[in-house]
Amino acid sequence: MSADENGLCNPALSLRNNAKLYPSKLAIWSPKGALTYAALEEKSDAYAFIMRRAGIEQGHKVVLMIKPSINLYIMAFALMKIGAIPVVVDPGMGLKRMLRSYRSVSPEAFVGIMPAHIIRFFASKSFETIKIKLWVNEKGISFASDPGVGTKPVEVLSIAATRRDDLGIINFTTGSTGPAKAVEATYGMVMATVDLVVKHTHQSPSDIDLVTVPFFGIVSLIIGSSIVIPPMNPAKPAEVDPTKIIESIQSHKVTVMLASPALLKRVGTYAKAAGIKLPTLKFVNSGGAPIDMENLANFISLLEPQARMNSSWGATEGLPLASIDGRDILGRFSPDIASGKGSPLGPILSNIELRIIRSTEGAIASWKEVQAVNLGEIGEIIVSGPNVSRSYHNDAKSNAAHKILEEGPGVSRIWHRTGDLAWEDSERLLFFTGRKAHSFKNANGEILHSVAAEGVTNAHPKVMRSALVGAGQRPVMCIELKAGVASSEQGLIAKELIDLMQRQRATESVKTILFHRRFPVDLRHNAKIERPILAIWASHELLRLLSPRSKFTSFAKLIPIAGWCYLALGCILDLPPGFWTSIWWIDLFLSTVVHLAQIPQGVRVGAIHGYNAKESALRTFIFGATWWKPMRLKEMT
Repeated sequence: MSADENGLCNPALSLRNNAKLYPSKLAIWSPKGALTYAALEEKSDAYAFIMRRAGIEQGHKVVLMIKPSINLYIMAFALMKIGAIPVVVDPGMGLKRMLRSYRSVSPEAFVGIMPAHIIRFFASKSFETIKIKLWVNEKGISFASDPGVGTKPVEVLSIAATRRDDLGIINFTTGSTGPAKAVEATYGMVMATVDLVVKHTHQSPSDIDLVTVPFFGIVSLIIGSSIVIPPMNPAKPAEVDPTKIIESIQSHKVTVMLASPALLKRVGTYAKAAGIKLPTLKFVNSGGAPIDMENLANFISLLEPQARMNSSWGATEGLPLASIDGRDILGRFSPDIASGKGSPLGPILSNIELRIIRSTEGAIASWKEVQAVNLGEIGEIIVSGPNVSRSYHNDAKSNAAHKILEEGPGVSRIWHRTGDLAWEDSERLLFFTGRKAHSFKNANGEILHSVAAEGVTNAHPKVMRSALVGAGQRPVMCIELKAGVASSEQGLIAKELIDLMQRQRATESVKTILFHRRFPVDLRHNAKIERPILAIWASHELLRLLSPRSKFTSFAKLIPIAGWCYLALGCILDLPPGFWTSIWWIDLFLSTVVHLAQIPQGVRVGAIHGYNAKESALRTFIFGATWWKPMRLKEMT
């Protein structure tokens, strides 16, 4: 599957082969149309001819800015047929990070929809190296003054003679623990991912895949499966309409799916309450963040007894790396999680090498500096394998920080430092204890591990999720309660949580509980807790609770309320001309125009404190700066 007899390696070879084997089989379905494998092959050939006419050549880096759609997959395979390199940035990371990411790779070409070209025009500094521009719409792809418009190529497109080590895709990390990094994925790495998916999930051409993560749609098309693109925004899995996801699964008889825990929670909670089952699903994979026990149990209850649901672990630099059966998490490993031993990742997948090394700050310049930990001891995971990226693009600093070269007799390989901490048991099963960046020392010098500690408090029946953070050297357990739990119960719950933590080694030094409305989460999966933001929030809250000014800030909200009352009075009564009428017009300006102008800042501040955009906007409009300014963190000024 991964290469032909001449040693060539290009995913487009698999598409062409699938088109010959299953010409009339459905390749892609979306709300706006469908394509068979023969049509996908034909259209990607046609797009590739247009791109070549525009000047795109093998090795060119091409910014690809189009929505998840049939066109996205046509475009991706067309670029692979040329041997050009798609540069893909998750739009969920935000515009500022996107532009910085594009600029860092110096692309030669730009392929995008009209809104993307508008962004390119106004952010020209981020696209200074762009020489070739193509426009995409529902009718197809075009470029200015195309001499071949309306003509259909008569020759068969020759697929670029790429090999395993040739660069195939540049994808970016989310930048949740630092600047987003440009991950190089070779053609061999892409095909190794396909091989792992086939081997460990048993996905085959007979399967139908519900695609919620666009990259894995490419994997499924290489395998020969049919893919269904559901009506959703992949950048916001926590906001999907569960009825539309369920309808997509049922109407297309979907058999496999990979999804974020945030999406699975939305769908699982709704389906269980409505008594809906999903009998066609034979394999469900949760990825992007650890899945909580209730979410896992809910979704498994929707499946047939013989169906499998796994939780998988990996990184943008290597997908997948490990996987574990969800029923084992709920059964065999449940006591380990609740006692603070960490979240089980399962065994490392085949063909991937893994070591757990002593966690150190800074770069590891030589393999001689690597120190392995003892079995059962917590350390940093490093991995090497055919599906693991060997390099970041144009980023020597990140390569030095995250890559280790091992050379010796008969050995030459690059190890990737994942930044994840874990330990192995006697059966070589991995237990994830948290990110290295999220671990910290308390006042006694003891290292506390976020995910391991959170397993203790997550076991409380009224806790939805927990986050251990450090306010300086003071460990603070932040708690988000389940929906429907009254705020009046927080005092009792806090006492029960303190008691739980005192019984476990991983949490015995934690004495402080803070309750948060809704944790901030990562932009890509909407599931990874943004602990650095919560740490800042926790420090702010502890200062606020001790500050005598906290009562004053509550009274300050009476000022805008008085302003609104005065506006209402002026609408009911005829105010005397002169001073009081002038004050009314000034009040109108301050209460409307000024408050409206503050909404973006209010939404930004409110999100850190757990308010959604609508709540923050309404509160800012009513209370103005008296609502959001006292909550603004020092690091935001």
